Amino acid sequence: MSTYPDSELQMDTKFVLCIEKKNMYNEKTPIDSRMFIYWRENAHRYVVVGRQQDKERLQHAPFAINCDSTRDLAEIIQFIIGKNKINVILYNINKYYDTKEIDTTYEFFESQVHNKYKISGYNDFYCKRKQLSKYLRMLKKTYSYYDTDDDGTDESPLK
Repeated sequence: MSTYPDSELQMDTKFVLCIEKKNMYNEKTPIDSRMFIYWRENAHRYVVVGRQQDKERLQHAPFAINCDSTRDLAEIIQFIIGKNKINVILYNINKYYDTKEIDTTYEFFESQVHNKYKISGYNDFYCKRKQLSKYLRMLKKTYSYYDTDDDGTDESPLK
């Protein structure tokens, strides 16, 4: 019987919602922006890290925000995605608590984008704020108890 590569980390898990805004004008770069959202139970807030494509330099401009309210965050996300189609993917990031040097940057989450961490997802659909709020509340209801460092401090770079 084979085991899953990260089986020993199953208790150190974090659900992360990935929202990708589709680029309806350019088939070469089908994703215009991508954001990773997770709930910080001990801090009672959402953390969002993402990147928006810089069309002039074909690079991505990063952003990071905190938000306490599900409704407010849904409004912000709705503003970002506008009337574009999106992909929504729920990931189970097992390596989240793997080290004391927790890296919650966009690059960390992007490196974890892999089918082995994917739980479910929906592609190419228009999403309303009410549906976004449901997805965000799902994150809020499913958290890990390992949400602080050993000294009880918040490990997020967005304090």
